[in-house]
Amino acid sequence: MGASLRKNKVLIVDDVMTAGTAKREATDKIRKEVGIVVRIVVALDRMGKLPALNRDDSLPVSSAIGEIRRKYGVPVLSILDLNDTIVGIRGLGLEEDFRRLEGYRATYKAAD
Repeated sequence: MGASLRKNKVLIVDDVMTAGTAKREATDKIRKEVGIVVRIVVALDRMGKLPALNRDDSLPVSSAIGEIRRKYGVPVLSILDLNDTIVGIRGLGLEEDFRRLEGYRATYKAAD
């Protein structure tokens, strides 16, 4: 009898989700070499827009997490996201940092 190929179930854990490049590369390699990515967990989701060439700024832009969920059908969870960070900074009374993060969110936050 021939050897049966068993696919390993893999959980990817990382510190931060920015553009998602490392997670996409890891998912592709895992699928090709050893198994199935069943979930991705990141400590912090920066909730940033994916970079895009010739982007129409009037259209909503997806986040890295949203894109990975759609492309790979893999659940992506974060422990904290940018909104949590902003609430925490505000709660500490760090108004300058709060305003800076609010500006970052206004500029870079993705539609999803």
